[in-house]
Amino acid sequence: MEAWAATLLERRSGVWGGLGLLLCVHGSKLRYTSVFFPLLRISDARHADIISEHFANVLLDVKSRPSPLHPAIWSTVQALMLESAMIVINPASMLEVLLGGFVACSALWIVDAPSNLVAVGGLYPRLRAWRIAASSAMRRAAGCAVVEPLHLAGASPQFRQVSRVVAERVAFILGARLFVTYDFVCSVAVNGLLGVELLQRAGRECFPLLRSPSIAWTFDLTCVSLGTWCAARQVRFAARSSQPGPVSKRLGKQWPFDSKELVDAWRVITEHLDALLLL
Repeated sequence: MEAWAATLLERRSGVWGGLGLLLCVHGSKLRYTSVFFPLLRISDARHADIISEHFANVLLDVKSRPSPLHPAIWSTVQALMLESAMIVINPASMLEVLLGGFVACSALWIVDAPSNLVAVGGLYPRLRAWRIAASSAMRRAAGCAVVEPLHLAGASPQFRQVSRVVAERVAFILGARLFVTYDFVCSVAVNGLLGVELLQRAGRECFPLLRSPSIAWTFDLTCVSLGTWCAARQVRFAARSSQPGPVSKRLGKQWPFDSKELVDAWRVITEHLDALLLL
């Protein structure tokens, strides 16, 4: 990994530019990039070599057959373990995680201080803290809504405790779709911002003239505009793909009054938005 990081460092302007553009345009498809941010803030390629060597030794120990076992028994056990792993592990999700890790490591291993990036040290921690706080508040509210009536009714403490746990789990399951949507928007925002910052670094690395304050703001504004446009395009594409029918039909079911004019106006707005986003 250290050799790979050294190779990337020699071509860091091209790496930052390519990965920055990739994160801006396809940030929604790299949902697990931000998962590696906490690790990459305190580690580098040298630590990755140590971790990979450790896991290689562990894997070698797992693959070696214990001496008391017959080879036929050990081969059968390995086949069962492989079948179980193929059933439990989702290859597509695993590939997505590996791709996100590759992009995150390639981009941040050649940054002197990844925590100085706003996307890594500022936006992502705040969004994650808000998600944890919202999840905790939702579970607490569901638990209190169930336990308080039981307490007034004179239920036993054990029954109240079980009811609280069940209510919290049910609330978490019912809110899972909302949190999935939130995670999608967060991935687009964080990856878009990181892409913008990488493009800015790539430009300043290739063209020292862009470091001049009189020119830097124009280049930064261009990068921010590109990142904002790409993020809006991805969010709009996801929203449009999630609608099985026409907008007018969906809105017509949601509004109890005659909403033909409202639906027509909304359709015109979305058509103009799609044209602006090239969708």
